[in-house]
Amino acid sequence: NKPRKKGEKKQREPRFAFMTKSEVDHLEDGYRWRKYGQKAVKNSPYP
Repeated sequence: NKPRKKGEKKQREPRFAFMTKSEVDHLEDGYRWRKYGQKAVKNSPYP
């Protein structure tokens, strides 16, 4: 039982989560998106 797999999954989970959420968000938004992260979103992890 090594925590290596757990740590890897944890790092990959948030990345995939925000990636999938961002795609669905910008897709559902319908606004003109130049690049994910450029537009200000209520759930935007970018500045």
